[in-house]
Amino acid sequence: AVGVGVGVGVGPPSASACASDLKRILRLATHEEVSLLAAKRDEEDELLAVCRSKVRSRGLPMAVVDAEYQFDRHKLTFFFEAEGRVDFRELVRDL
Repeated sequence: AVGVGVGVGVGPPSASACASDLKRILRLATHEEVSLLAAKRDEEDELLAVCRSKVRSRGLPMAVVDAEYQFDRHKLTFFFEAEGRVDFRELVRDL
């Protein structure tokens, strides 16, 4: 389970949409929550730069492509690409 997130509604579901593919809408986001999204994105960008720097300093053969907090900011996930398997246990300790 990913947890609670924020989305943007663009219209009603299409006739071909499968009900199991649709996300449940809990409520409208508050103005405070919407403003926190910008701060969360800024922090994700800063942490992405830190992670990329640590990957370079360790000489790891991988490219960190994104960083994403869960909406509640309890968990941060880094997304990366690599040609093969990468042992990044030391990187995780650094972070």
